[in-house]
Amino acid sequence: MTPWIELLLALLQGLTEPLPISSSGHLVVAQAWLGLSEPSLAFSSFVNLGSVLGVMAYYRVFLMHLLRESLQGIKSRDFNASLKYVSNIVLASIPAGLAGVLFADVINASLSGVRLVGLMLVLTGVLLVIVSRIHTNTKQSVSYSDGVFIGFAQAFALIPGLSRSGLTTIAGLLRGVEFDRALQFSLMMYIPISIAAGGWSILQSSDSFSPSITSVLSLMVAASSTYVVIGWYRRLVGQRRLIWLAGYCLLAGLIVGIAG
Repeated sequence: MTPWIELLLALLQGLTEPLPISSSGHLVVAQAWLGLSEPSLAFSSFVNLGSVLGVMAYYRVFLMHLLRESLQGIKSRDFNASLKYVSNIVLASIPAGLAGVLFADVINASLSGVRLVGLMLVLTGVLLVIVSRIHTNTKQSVSYSDGVFIGFAQAFALIPGLSRSGLTTIAGLLRGVEFDRALQFSLMMYIPISIAAGGWSILQSSDSFSPSITSVLSLMVAASSTYVVIGWYRRLVGQRRLIWLAGYCLLAGLIVGIAG
């Protein structure tokens, strides 16, 4: 790939990761339509790390509070609210982790076609239409049962075109969790699962990958665009305009499905 293509894919990754529109699906379509060979797993993992850094930067205050309170709870042997939150993240990450280990090869081999991505985008759009009409979300915390439900939703998002952020946030909303809390929980789940998946991919990859100036710039592009989009997404939903993203998914899915 040329440096400009690497930067383009990094930007696409950063812009689509926090949104309920499937970053993996967009990357599959972009690579197919541009006639690109699939980037190395190591490069993909490196760029995905950029989005992780963007999430961590956006929620840095919350993460520092979570870390500080968790360490204090461990020190005082008090299973406090922060430790409960962290344990819920771990619990919710198990279904996707197991699905990734058991079915990743099958999904990559059989469920990564462009037309299937289009179909999954349409399905995501339909789910967003349904959820956009729910206005009774008042729960300010995510229970363990909520976490398990959200975790299983994340496992299905291994299929390109089914948005990880979208499915997990939708699952939280269906459980009555307030949007900001559902999105926050979804993105907190994204951190460990992405780091684990990235590390596993690099270990399993036979491709050599040495960070270059372009790859470092790609990481920065993914991180900064992810950071900006999270804030924009929160404002969009706060204005009750989630239906816009539903319309985008439906239109994009139809175009991708027809064009192939």
